[in-house]
Amino acid sequence: MRVLHIINSLGVAGAEKLLVDALPRYKNFGVEASLLCLNGKRTIFYDTLSQNFDGKIMDLGKGSLYNPLHIFRLKKLLKNFDVVHVHLFPSLYWVAIAKFLFRLKVPLLFTEHSTNNRRIDHLIFRMIDRLIYRFYNGVFAITPAVKLKLVEQLNYDTNRCHVVYNGIDVEAFKNAIPYPKSEFFEDPNAVLLIQTSRFQREKDQKTVIKALALLPNRFKLLLVGDGELKAECVELVSRLNLKERVLFLGVRADIPNLIKTADVVVQSSNWEGFGLTAVEGMAAGKPVVASNVNGLNAIVESYGLLFNARDEQMLASCVEQLMTDPEFYRETAKKCAQRADHFGLDKMLAAQIEVYKTVLIHDI
Repeated sequence: MRVLHIINSLGVAGAEKLLVDALPRYKNFGVEASLLCLNGKRTIFYDTLSQNFDGKIMDLGKGSLYNPLHIFRLKKLLKNFDVVHVHLFPSLYWVAIAKFLFRLKVPLLFTEHSTNNRRIDHLIFRMIDRLIYRFYNGVFAITPAVKLKLVEQLNYDTNRCHVVYNGIDVEAFKNAIPYPKSEFFEDPNAVLLIQTSRFQREKDQKTVIKALALLPNRFKLLLVGDGELKAECVELVSRLNLKERVLFLGVRADIPNLIKTADVVVQSSNWEGFGLTAVEGMAAGKPVVASNVNGLNAIVESYGLLFNARDEQMLASCVEQLMTDPEFYRETAKKCAQRADHFGLDKMLAAQIEVYKTVLIHDI
């Protein structure tokens, strides 16, 4: 079976990280996987995949993702594969339109990576989405909440919408070697919090920074990632006099080691489709404290701790509860580690490949 994954680019974000980790494993299932990026800009994820993946990595140049000429460039490529698996907007649109215009027979699948499809909130775009999604033979919803939104708001056929949770390389986080804390802070009693997320609207590093200001000085924070809102977070750290307690580490390739070094993993978000970094923290054997929003709460509830979104006092209280009660800390970390075992990459791939096979049978 020849499967082509299509995504906007390999920028540093959750859906892209998922593909970087998953693509090299397809050969273990007897599947020949390839990747096409609308924009082939070289990134740390692109370099990582190039080193670990022996399949084809293609791109349509370095131009705008929104160039409609991509539709015509896709025509020849789509014909060469048994199944095409698409990720993110606008790849979602261009591939569907190409299939329609050129009467292509290749089955299409799409992964809905977020509960926050802003197009659904506008009548015209919602109507367009309803049409576009009909060109897909199936959709993977990464949580039941995502499926519910697709079925209710886009009238998508519930029988063609498959809940398949995202997966991670559990062993990579479980067996990661931590760094000495002294590499980051001189305080020998430092308690390290970490959030690994891009600095964009769906994430909420500001609440973590505000919570840190409510905690004793021995609590420190590592913020990993980059993005358009990073400057605002840097300014907030300065305004709250937290410069000596917060490190902005930028984009890193050693996420498992960084998470393993921390004491508590925080995932503060305004919304999420799934919460991949929360699962990574669990796999590293760390207690996870996350915003109580759709996507995250389905993963963390009853295992880690949840706090109300944008409530820094509740977040600080959760962290203090963990760090002042060693037994509670150990029990929470243990439950989180057990939870992570449900989200292995191979489980995700096996479920997706079963859908590929079903779609191919029905398409013959």
